[in-house]
Amino acid sequence: MRRLWVSLILAPILAAACSPPGIAEVTATPATPAPAETPAPTGRPPAAQAALEALAAALGLPAGQIQVLSVEAVEWPDGCLGLSLPGQACAEAIVPGYLVELRAGGRVYEYRSNRTGDVLWPSSLALTWERNGGIAGFCDSLAVFASGEVLAANCRSGAGRLTGTLTASERAQLEEWLGAYGSTVIIDTITPMPADGMEVKLNLYGAGSGPVTEADEPVLVAWAQMLYTRLGQ
Repeated sequence: MRRLWVSLILAPILAAACSPPGIAEVTATPATPAPAETPAPTGRPPAAQAALEALAAALGLPAGQIQVLSVEAVEWPDGCLGLSLPGQACAEAIVPGYLVELRAGGRVYEYRSNRTGDVLWPSSLALTWERNGGIAGFCDSLAVFASGEVLAANCRSGAGRLTGTLTASERAQLEEWLGAYGSTVIIDTITPMPADGMEVKLNLYGAGSGPVTEADEPVLVAWAQMLYTRLGQ
């Protein structure tokens, strides 16, 4: 078995000044402003209320402790609401919706939705992980967001979905890595036999000043794989 580790420090990721450190904001290309929906009884579009409730559930906070900063009507360029995530296939269609900005615990979070709010995605990535190849034919992927929400996908089971949230200990560990290390790509190539080669790729969107240490590289990869397994994919 031959195992090759490659770590690359990515170029710094530009984010808005209000974005929380260590989080990669996934960009979109909205077209012309979309017509606004009829406001809910709260005075906000239903999509904004859906985003608030999703963040409250992910963080384990009362909705009253979360502030809605802005709600912008936009037209997303595809069925994935302009998000490029591992394991996702996007329908090519303009989707009217909203960009919702929330604040909780001193941090700012963004959500993207369609017009009614029944399609809703967090949009601040903290970590992605992919595993492909091997004798078992792996085709797995994972995306972890700043809110602690997690998307897991498998090419044989269709599109990915938000399948759970980080536990308190998982969140603490991830935040420790995000604070300590810069944005890094880790590639693990395993080749026991030429026909059975497998590659594992992990992106950490950190805000620290240095690369992931050699000792922490396999720990990070194992952490992501265990999270994927816990979510039942």
